[in-house]
Amino acid sequence: MSCEGNDRVAPPQLNFTLKTESDFNNKRYDWSNAEIQSQLPTDILLITENDHASNACYSYMKPDRRGDCFEKLHRCVDFGQFGVNGDQKVALMKCELGSNKEDFSAVTNAAEILKPKVVLFVGICASMKTEKVKLGDVIVSAKLGTNDRKVMPDGTVYYSGAKVSENMARLILSAADGWKPPLKDPSSLNVEVHRDAVMLSGSNEVDNRKRRQDLVSYCQEALGLEMESAGIEEI
Repeated sequence: MSCEGNDRVAPPQLNFTLKTESDFNNKRYDWSNAEIQSQLPTDILLITENDHASNACYSYMKPDRRGDCFEKLHRCVDFGQFGVNGDQKVALMKCELGSNKEDFSAVTNAAEILKPKVVLFVGICASMKTEKVKLGDVIVSAKLGTNDRKVMPDGTVYYSGAKVSENMARLILSAADGWKPPLKDPSSLNVEVHRDAVMLSGSNEVDNRKRRQDLVSYCQEALGLEMESAGIEEI
């Protein structure tokens, strides 16, 4: 996830043109079409929650195809490839992953139908440690903790523990190898990639500084905070 800090500054220019919704290929292919079936099983399923994240992912996909809504998902899926040789088949789907059980079911169903090797949630998080993680840095979540809490009868506050993504743990350590930030001027921002990070997530929105500090005290290892939607475990 890209990290959002407290400072409001103009972002640096990118070395490519970021696509918007108007650039999306709106030609829909029937699910049984050979163009769509050739993308199955997919290698990577990308889940985004808003237009900004979808646009960023879509800008890297080539060539793109849109699979029409089908019975189990009731939504569209954009297909394309990643990599210089286009050897990684990618599916992109947008879901509002707050407390909406229908969207969570859509993610599960998509994983069953598309059979991806990995499911990734792409978005923006808040920094839990602004002295270490600054605006524009990238956090790769290797561990997921929940910020949901349960108050016991004696007043004790209980938080659930972190969950480790075992299948991705080794790959995450090499996630940034050879990667360069897509900046027009590489010296305009020193982007750091924080691998093997702990991300806190939960079903409750966190928009209070005191509440966030409470979470910092609870999980001192956490670098990122997903503020609005509950965490997605590995599928």
